[in-house]
Amino acid sequence: MQTPALRHWGAVALLAALSFGAPVAAAAQSSRAEVLRQVRADKARTLTPYEPGWIEKAASFAGEKESGGKPLGWYPYFGSVYTGGAVAVGAGYRIPYADTGQLALEAAVSPRLYYKVDLKADSPWFAHRTMRVRGRMLYLDAPKVNFFGLGNDSNQDDKTTFRITPFEMGAMYHWMPRHWLTVGGGGDYIVNDTGSGKTDPSIEDVFTPDEVPGLLADPNYLVGRAFVEVDTREHRGYATVGTRLRADLSAFGDRDDSGYSFRRFDLEAGQLVPIARANWVVALRGLLSLTDAAGGQAVPFFAMPTLGSSRDLRGYENFRFRDRNRLVLTGELRWSPSRLLDMALFADAGKVAAEAGDLDLDDLHTDYGVAARIHTATNTLLRLELARSTEGFRFIFGVGPSF
Repeated sequence: MQTPALRHWGAVALLAALSFGAPVAAAAQSSRAEVLRQVRADKARTLTPYEPGWIEKAASFAGEKESGGKPLGWYPYFGSVYTGGAVAVGAGYRIPYADTGQLALEAAVSPRLYYKVDLKADSPWFAHRTMRVRGRMLYLDAPKVNFFGLGNDSNQDDKTTFRITPFEMGAMYHWMPRHWLTVGGGGDYIVNDTGSGKTDPSIEDVFTPDEVPGLLADPNYLVGRAFVEVDTREHRGYATVGTRLRADLSAFGDRDDSGYSFRRFDLEAGQLVPIARANWVVALRGLLSLTDAAGGQAVPFFAMPTLGSSRDLRGYENFRFRDRNRLVLTGELRWSPSRLLDMALFADAGKVAAEAGDLDLDDLHTDYGVAARIHTATNTLLRLELARSTEGFRFIFGVGPSF
């Protein structure tokens, strides 16, 4: 048993140890903190500012805007003139005005000799920076557009081509009350000019105006448009999470009273579901297009919804199916093995129909394939895709996101 004296001196010893140990521990901790501060200071002196790689620089030079929405002046154009024309190259020039306004002129030509001249103008943001007006004038020449006939059962052996050279001018307002919500509307004037395709056989050699509405007719249109869009993705050019819903309504008034006035409704829904910290992403998309013409009117063939492109039925030729209504369903499983590269497995399904009521899940055309995409943090620069359908394999070299 301990005596009171022993207990007393034991307490004194413990207090002494704590009294002397605390400053020693504090001194040791202070010494470690000082070492860490010195290491950070030395590292900071040797660090250099972040320099983007050549891919990021190329994307910026090709048209991405600097902070504040300022354009970049001269830039190369790398994209599409018209579906089926292959990747086009050209040049553009953007100039800013009035704080957030910009004016851009682009000209481009593709290996298939499709070309365009495109003038675009964005007004400065107004109404507390929630609204802007966008104007456009566009002329393009697409001399080898595919046509296989109308309907979901059109024959691949009936392939023909036609030429289309429209001139369009118009303006749209965009109102963004929230960063994820856009409402807009406006109008266009479209002067259509169709003709013989540059690849034989041409459309008029195989089909007649009784079979193909609008063949040998070039109705000019005054178009009224309205849309609403919900988009929660981080960026439109490249994203790994978010939802996109968009509805478009257009009324095409035939200015020549030649019997080709109609209305069109497009509804698109997309969802990106990240898995494993967004290293894997499930991407889903659905698209519905409906047209309607009053009694005595018709929808011209060149304005009908189509299937077969790098963004819907990828395993079929461009414009493989064409009719007054269409349905598209797409799914992708995306994987990011590196910061600038995505791989994907995809499957597409779709059909066209003369009547909206026939857009069911029977007789769908399908394909599947693999893809590789090069991208930055905000933009998809290049897509390489190999698709397989009942009509064979198709290799796709494209720009921009698949959807």
